[in-house]
Amino acid sequence: LGSGSFSVVWRAEVMSSMKAGDADSRGATVLDEQEVALKDVWCKMDSALKQSIFEAQVLLDVERKSLLDGPKAASRLRLPRCFSYRVDPTGDGWSVRTAMTRLPGEQLDDWLRREAVAVEDILRTTVANNLRPRPWTSHLRRGFAMVRRLLSQMGYTLDRLAAVAWHRDVNSHNILVSDSVNVSTPLDVMGSGRRCSFWLCDLGLAVDSPSWGTDDGAWRTADIGGDCRYWPASCWMVHCYGSKFLAGHKDFCRQYRSRLDIHGLGVTGVEVLCSTAGAARAAGAPAPEGKGAEASELWGSLLEVWKRYRDATGQWWEDIYNALSASGTVDFETVRSQLLREDVAQQVATLTSDLRSALRSCAEVSKPAEAEVLLALAELMDESSKAELNELCGKFEETDETMPPELVHVTEEAMQVLESLKPIPKCATASQKAGSTPAGAAELRRARERLMQDLERLRMMKAQLEGTRRKHGTGTEQGDASGSSTANSGQEAIPLSSTTIVAGVARLGNIARAAG
Repeated sequence: LGSGSFSVVWRAEVMSSMKAGDADSRGATVLDEQEVALKDVWCKMDSALKQSIFEAQVLLDVERKSLLDGPKAASRLRLPRCFSYRVDPTGDGWSVRTAMTRLPGEQLDDWLRREAVAVEDILRTTVANNLRPRPWTSHLRRGFAMVRRLLSQMGYTLDRLAAVAWHRDVNSHNILVSDSVNVSTPLDVMGSGRRCSFWLCDLGLAVDSPSWGTDDGAWRTADIGGDCRYWPASCWMVHCYGSKFLAGHKDFCRQYRSRLDIHGLGVTGVEVLCSTAGAARAAGAPAPEGKGAEASELWGSLLEVWKRYRDATGQWWEDIYNALSASGTVDFETVRSQLLREDVAQQVATLTSDLRSALRSCAEVSKPAEAEVLLALAELMDESSKAELNELCGKFEETDETMPPELVHVTEEAMQVLESLKPIPKCATASQKAGSTPAGAAELRRARERLMQDLERLRMMKAQLEGTRRKHGTGTEQGDASGSSTANSGQEAIPLSSTTIVAGVARLGNIARAAG
């Protein structure tokens, strides 16, 4: 399934498992899984052996503590379950093998790259067909939906993990994303974003949280770890100047001792929010016109700040990686001297501050639910913040248990279809006005094609919604009442009903006929 410098993760078939009461079972876990993930870590040094065993014990301990709070608490954990681990001596070290649940989905950074490519392809096709592409701001809607679920799921998981360990490497490469309804298929890159399900993996750099942050804790001496593209300024201070220097900066020191995972989650959230909209904007998607034009300037500023942040940290990451790799042409001390000359720690502090300011500026022109997400992201990355994860992310908890998940998702997708209908072509409305210049035949044909596409989308969505309601025994009246949804939750809920869709079809049909 994957590999690193000292480990390989295999897909393994479960041949048999001990049952409770079997001889020598000693309470062994009964495996219902047909497959598991088998992580095999080669440890040459004693410290690596201890770290590998610690990773397995953390997973066992977190699950045990959650089970004491009830099955619901355990089911909300977005971590792999550890079934068993074993240490075998080898010729020059040890092999630590851990059997865990095989998590669904793909790495979030890979998914975001696929999404950006898909958006660019659609944009090129749209322009080639002489159609007006959607504004780049339209991709923020999916980003908001995904970030809300990311904060809800990862916030809860990291909060439960914090009692035992700090992960220290929270980023989009160590988070998996999958479709919460069809777990066997990849999450649709052009979907609503409301079906995403996230999982946290790879605790290979985790540290014992109770002892790490004490006055004389391991934070003073332990090696720094993780992907430096997600490091806060406090990590760069330790990397460049050491822990004594950091101790003289109160807020940054507190961040390094207890808020590294919180900061990593904040940066990952900004990445999810901005990546696709930024790709669409860079590929030439237009800015919104009319009502949204003023706000788009602030959103454009946020995307530009995020690009500066990613370009700078990405270059430093590349320099460090090349220096540490076997084929590197530059030694590490040379790179470190360069980082000191560039005062990277201060640059990251400034870039992060700029990101927070841009997020808060966008919040001022956003709907309440969107503003809530933006302000939470800014707070997660603020070294002076004392807000805890359950306070910042608990507000995004998913509490809708009244409808079957499949029906909830289909209803939300139907709302997205209604929201994403293209504006009525100007040539269609102009042709109906007295004294207006008749539109050309080619222009009317293009307008008719666009309208027919919208009609077909509405018809297909209506059929899917009605089929799902019948499947779950939900009548139209009941489905309309419980299926109310709100785009971005920043306005009054619009009931989604068969009547709503029929009215949309009829409206577009009348205008299409009027346009010839």
